Amino acid sequence: MADNNPKNLQSLLQSTIDPELIVENYIVKDLLPVGENYGSNIVDICAKIISKGKNEKLHLVGKLPPLTQVQRDMFDTPFTFRKEIFMYSKLLPFYRQLEIDSGISEEEALNISPKFYGARMSLNNGDEFDDDAAILLENLKPKGYYCVDRKIGCDLAHAKCALKALARFHALGMAAREKNPEFFKIIKENAACWEFKNPDQWIPVIEARMNDIMEDLEIKEYLEACANLLQKGTIDTWLAPPPEPWSTIIHADFWANNMLYHCETNNEPDDIKFIDFQNYVFLSPIRELTFFLTTGLDPKAIEHIDELIDFYYNNIIERLKILKCNTTPYTRESFDERLREDAKIEFSHGLTIIKVITLDVNPDNPDSRNVKSLMESAESNDNYRLKLRNFVKAYAKQGWL
Repeated sequence: MADNNPKNLQSLLQSTIDPELIVENYIVKDLLPVGENYGSNIVDICAKIISKGKNEKLHLVGKLPPLTQVQRDMFDTPFTFRKEIFMYSKLLPFYRQLEIDSGISEEEALNISPKFYGARMSLNNGDEFDDDAAILLENLKPKGYYCVDRKIGCDLAHAKCALKALARFHALGMAAREKNPEFFKIIKENAACWEFKNPDQWIPVIEARMNDIMEDLEIKEYLEACANLLQKGTIDTWLAPPPEPWSTIIHADFWANNMLYHCETNNEPDDIKFIDFQNYVFLSPIRELTFFLTTGLDPKAIEHIDELIDFYYNNIIERLKILKCNTTPYTRESFDERLREDAKIEFSHGLTIIKVITLDVNPDNPDSRNVKSLMESAESNDNYRLKLRNFVKAYAKQGWL
């Protein structure tokens, strides 16, 4: 299994910065505690380099293969690493150029992820995955970027910041489909979903969530409606091709730990970066919207779902217009119709992920890196119970149950 020390850091940095770059030394340490990431091993790298005659210090994040075989099997690590490398090296630069070609200045063009410093599937420079696979990104923590508390969720200001950026990201996929259909075929190929192996293994996870609903006096009245809704979110319906026109590339893991915010004053975020693109797929953007609105908001912000739905719709239409796309098919009526259906399909996804979002993970627990085991049997806490209650109530209030 891989360790925490990426080998031959110099060759990775030479591929993106300077072919003559020299790494004098570097220090590696764990970046995240157990329970904050399951699909990879995330490390903090501080490197001293010489490039073009100048001494520099780079603050980097290294994304390395997971430490356990259980994690690798669950997330199909070779497949998801290859996907994520395509996102950083090909798709995001393509999206940025698409904006520039639409008249957006280079200063204002897409900058939605940390700076990409290189990646590899192995030390052999081939496409075969091994323990030395790595993705290097800028570490934005020294610049003041932060995550909101995953156990609580976004307040209204952070939610709007996230949705504005999400609408922009989604609109770019729609624009790519319209303006460059040949390359969009390549994008779709790289956005294939990893294989769900033995989907029946998730039945105990769903049963545990349903039992929690049954035991909560405030939401047990919705138990039968929740059970009926679960039939809409099978593997087949979850991965079915999205109906047009509401289809694009979605992040597909849009929760608090995968968003980095920045703010200067008044606790109002002025920038956001998306990370952890290993799960992106070609699906309905409204699926991602409903997932975020029902699992990613704090108890006050979740009372503003209708306002946030309007905010997202207005922003995605605005971005499509900026990209000089035909917005005629994207009517509010078609959006609302798709929202009603997508919310039902997304229910099972939100229901299962709530436990992960709110977990208190003991690093001494032998299952601390086994996300399925934690989802099924980890001890519940007050944040989980409140998040589950608000999730079900939000579905009921919106008329989606």
